[in-house]
This record gives sequence, structure tokens and C-alpha cells, in this order.
Amino acid sequence: MTVNDLCCDRCSKRLFGLADPEEPNIEQFSPNLGIRFMYHPGNLELKDDSGTMCHSCWAKTKQELGDPSISEVCSICQTRLDKTHSFHVVRLGEIKTWRLCNTHAVEFLNKLETVEPKIDPKDFYLPS
Repeated sequence: MTVNDLCCDRCSKRLFGLADPEEPNIEQFSPNLGIRFMYHPGNLELKDDSGTMCHSCWAKTKQELGDPSISEVCSICQTRLDKTHSFHVVRLGEIKTWRLCNTHAVEFLNKLETVEPKIDPKDFYLPS
């Protein structure tokens, strides 16, 4: 869990602290603060809320994921998703989430330095 060692989960850059989730644009003024995020498979009991990224990796991730929404489709490929059978990513302190299908959930997770070993897409499934 890199929230404990204050390194970016995506590039391993050392961070100087954590951005306040109540200040959503703080990274513009303090780019060396970590941005906290969480993800879960449609069930908050299974969440991992220890995610941390540097400003540039978070910006890259947001660009890859597109706009967060409340719709029931994958944020990337627009595949229709079941509410409890999709992967959710959210910045802590925000309401709207990115919802991902199995394929894009694996892509997201495999970009994280904290996911070892990397996930084989054919072995990944979301609990129902």
C-alpha cells in the first residue's frame, strides 16, 4: 500500500504528502502531493482505498478513463454494465466514479506498481 510509503502507485515517484480530498484542485498548487483514490468491484466491502498517485499520473489516468459518470456503461468502451458487476474507480472526496468492464479493469490494475504479479486478463473476473 503506497499510501503508507508515500510513493505514486503508477510511477513510484516519491510524494511529499497527501492532497486534501476537500481541495480537488490542490495539485495545481502542490504537484508533489499524492492524490488518493479507491477502487472496488461494485461492493464497497471489497474496496481498496489506499491508492495514491502523483499529479501527472493522475492526470494521465483521468485522460485514459474519460469522464466519470453515473451511467451504467464502461467509461472507456461504453459496454453496458451491471451495477454490481463492474469495477469502480473514484478519487477520494468525489462522488462520480469511473466504471470499467473486466478488460479495462485489468488494464487499470496492471498499470499500478502495487499490483504484483500482474493480472492475466483471462483469469480476472468480477464477483457477482
